Order: sequence, then C-alpha cells, then structure tokens
Amino acid sequence: MNIINITKQYYSKCLKLTAEDFFDCQGFKYVETKNQDSTVKELSDSFLLFAFLDYNKVIITYNPILNEKIEQVKKLNEKYAIITSLVKVFPKYHLNALYIYTNPIIDIDLVGTRILEVEDLKYYAEYFESLNPMIKIDNLQEKEFFEKCLKQLIIGTFINNKLVCVADISRLPYMEGEIKHISITTLPNERQKGYGKKTAHFASKHLISLGICPQWDHTNINFSAQKLAESIGYRYYGDAFIVKEEEFMKDNIKKEIDYDQIMKEQEHYSKEVEERYGQSNEYKISKQRTSKYNKKDWENIFELQEKNLDNLVKCYIEKRNFDDEKLLEVVEEAQRIIDKFFYPCSIEMMSNLGMMYINDERFKKFYEKRAIGLARYYNDAIQFYVTKNN
Repeated sequence: MNIINITKQYYSKCLKLTAEDFFDCQGFKYVETKNQDSTVKELSDSFLLFAFLDYNKVIITYNPILNEKIEQVKKLNEKYAIITSLVKVFPKYHLNALYIYTNPIIDIDLVGTRILEVEDLKYYAEYFESLNPMIKIDNLQEKEFFEKCLKQLIIGTFINNKLVCVADISRLPYMEGEIKHISITTLPNERQKGYGKKTAHFASKHLISLGICPQWDHTNINFSAQKLAESIGYRYYGDAFIVKEEEFMKDNIKKEIDYDQIMKEQEHYSKEVEERYGQSNEYKISKQRTSKYNKKDWENIFELQEKNLDNLVKCYIEKRNFDDEKLLEVVEEAQRIIDKFFYPCSIEMMSNLGMMYINDERFKKFYEKRAIGLARYYNDAIQFYVTKNN
C-alpha cells in the first residue's frame, strides 16, 4: 500500500482536483467549481470552500456563490496573509492540520488496548456517559456501537477493567474502503497518561493490517493532538481551511427581516403594480387581503418567504433535480404562501410568475444576489412543477 499517494489523492478529491493537478501545482491556484459542495450528503459536512495550504502552494476551490468574497483574497500572494484574509471574509470556518502516516516501527506497550467487541457495550456505555454526564446512551448509539464492532472500526484501551480511551474509525467523503479517519477521545481525568498515544497507534496499525490507509487531522490549535500524531509517525502535510455550507447559509442567507425597508420598497413599486395589474381580479383580492395586515402579520409572511427562499438556495447548491421531492416542496410552498396571503394562485399563475423571475430584471437580480443562476433554476423548477400538476 502506498500510504503517501493514497492520502494525497484523498486530499486532491477534497479539492475537486485530479491527483496529477494537485501533485504538480506550485504557487497559487484558485478553482471555481459548482462541485465544491461535497458529494456525500449523508456525512452532513457539505463544503462550499476547501483550501489547501502548505509551504509551496495554496489551492482554493470554491462554489460560485462565494465568487465576490474570493475576489478579496485573490489580491494576496503569501500563505499567512491569505489565511488572515480568509478568516476575515469567512468568520465561521474550520482550520485543520492535515497529516500523512509514515507507518514507522515503534515500541509501544499495548497492554489493555484492543478491538472492541459487542460484549463490551456495558464498558462503552459507562465511558460514553462519563463523557456526557447529562445523557444516557440510547438505542441508536448502541446500534452504531454494534456496527462499529462488527466492522472492527472501534478500538479501546482499558485500565483496571475500565474503558478510558476510544479510537473511533470513520468513513470519509471519498475513496470508501481505501482510507479512513481516526479520532481519539480520552476520559478527562485519564488524559496526559499516554492512553491516547497507544490507542491511536493501535488503530493506525490495525487499519494498515486491513489494507486501509489511516488519515489524521485536527484543529490547527490543538497542540496536544499535534504532539500525539507526530509521536506515532504522522507527518504534517499542510493546512485545510474549510467553509461549510450550513454555517455559511446561516450567516449569509438568513437575514434579519427589515420590516420598514420592505414596506418602503412595496410603497415605491405600488403605483407601477396598480398600473400594470390594477384591473385583474388577483390584484383586487390581494389589495383587499393585505389592507388588513398589521406589522406582525407582515413579519410572519416575510419569515415564511425567507425560509422558503433559504430552502431554494440549498436545493440549488446541492444541485437537486427538478423532480426532487425537496425542490418540489419549495415550489409548492411558494404557491401556498401566495394563495393564502395574497391571491388565488393557480398552476397557470405559477407558470407566469416563473417566467417573470427571469424576464423582469429586478426579480432576476433579486435571485441572482443569492446565487448566480438561481433565477433560471427556480423558473425551470416551477415549469417542471406546473407540467407535473397540470
């Protein structure tokens, strides 16, 4: 097994690059790709940006939704200046140190360290509840423990018949079956005694024996994890700066509703709306309904619309197909909100609205602010919904 090549190949996949492009790159490289949102959603970690930084190169791959922010970073040409800029531009981030295993021969006392078995549940439950005093282990966690045991993916160290340290071996977003991540957790009152080191060493060698490459990373400021990793043969390779989709969406998509500003904009366009649609039944019904709404009613409506728009953006970032249930729910919810709070919204009306979102520059600009291409995507989703329900 070529551990170095497998690990580098995994990091290249995180960057959405071929192994050759990753290996050959020197200096600074920025890659805009719609694929930078993680392809394995079950892991719950979807990335909008993944940056690799080492002594010789800086590679940043990012989703187009981040284009404007990345332009601020591109002006720089020094690793630590780039990291500082990334931190300012993306306040919620993850900065991890990445490692490559060298598979050394080390003499470490492994007495008490072994692969856990299903019969060890009682010890694992005590360990789990010591780490989480307010939580009792539940059926789902028991099931996960059993599955890990059957796959030989959980290692433990026992001292005086007590489980004090666990190495959890978990899947990664790419190269399933070739590489797995190792994480170590020691009971707080048992730390600094070498149990983490022996457990991590055993787990690393165990994976090698299974023909699987071990992978190790930790937060950049976790110096005890750095010391542990280096002591058992992990070599520092570079840093990863990661922006996760969910965290970015919370900060940049969900905005506090400004009632006064929205009402001012409605007032600004009210004359135009009346001139264009004043004779229609929809306009008359909407006028009658909305005249009765107070500030609280409007804020409730705006909140529903904003939440649905957030879900639309999420579907777009995840590249959901037009027949996807979640995307169809977004269109259906938009129709429901209009129908309930403004005017009867037929299938035909939804189709007209979808076309307006791409043909009227103001509506198009509104959606494009959220994500480039969102207006077209939304209209296409609406037209699919209309055809499906006609």
